[in-house]
Amino acid sequence: MKILAIAWNTFRESIRDRILYNLLIFALLLIVSTVALQELTVATQQRVMVDLGLASISVFGTMMAIFLGIGLVYKEIDRRTIYTIVSKPVARRWFIVGKFIGQMITLAVNLVVMTAMLEAVIYSTLRVSDFAPLWAVGFLFLELMVLTSIAMLFSSFTTPTLSALFTLSFWVMGHLVADMRNFAKHSEKAVVIRTFDKLTRIIPDLDRFNLKALATYGQKMDPQTAIYTILLGLLYTAFFLTIAAIIFGRRDFK
Repeated sequence: MKILAIAWNTFRESIRDRILYNLLIFALLLIVSTVALQELTVATQQRVMVDLGLASISVFGTMMAIFLGIGLVYKEIDRRTIYTIVSKPVARRWFIVGKFIGQMITLAVNLVVMTAMLEAVIYSTLRVSDFAPLWAVGFLFLELMVLTSIAMLFSSFTTPTLSALFTLSFWVMGHLVADMRNFAKHSEKAVVIRTFDKLTRIIPDLDRFNLKALATYGQKMDPQTAIYTILLGLLYTAFFLTIAAIIFGRRDFK
C-alpha cells in the first residue's frame, strides 16, 4: 500500500507538471497535422499518417520519459521532502519502485491519449480502423520503461542537467547498437573492436522496441520475437532500477 501511495502521489505531481501539458499539446497537434499530408500522397495516405503519427508519439513520449524521469528523485532532494520520506518506515528501494510506477502510469495515460488521437484522425480521414499502431505503441511503452529506469538511475546520484545528458546519450546510442556492432565487425583496428564490443554489452538495444516500420506496412512481430523482446525490456528495466535502488539506498541525507 505504501508503494501505491508513492506511485499515486508521483502520478498527481507529474500530471500537474507544466512540461507534461506542453509536450502533450505539441504531440496532439503534430498528429493532427498528418491530415494535411494526405494531399501529397493519395495512394499512401494511411501509411504516411501512421508513420508520422507514431514518430511524433515516440519523440514526445521519449521527451516525457527523460525530462520527467530525471526529476523524480532530485525534486524530493531539492525540496528537502526526502528527509521526511527516509524518516518513515518505508525502505528506500520501495520509494524508487513507487516513483517508477507513478511515472509509468503517467506515461501510459499520455500514450493512450496520443494513440487514441492518432486512431481518431485515421478513421475520420480514411474511414478505416488501423490497429497496427497499437502494437508499436505497446513496445514503445517497453522502451520508455527502460528509459525511465535509466533516467532514475542517473537522477539518484547526480544533477538533472547531467542526468538528462547521460540519459539522452543512452537513448541515442541505444538506437545505434546494431550499427556499432556492424562497424566493429568491419573494422580492422583492435581498439575500435574492443571499444564498441564493450559499449554494445553495456548499452541496451532500444531499437528492438521500434516497430514503427512494421506498423506502417500493417505487419506484426512474430510471437517468439515478441516474447523475447518483452522479457528483454523487463530485464533491462529491473537491472537499472536495481542499481538505482542500491545507489539511492546508500546515499547519506543527513
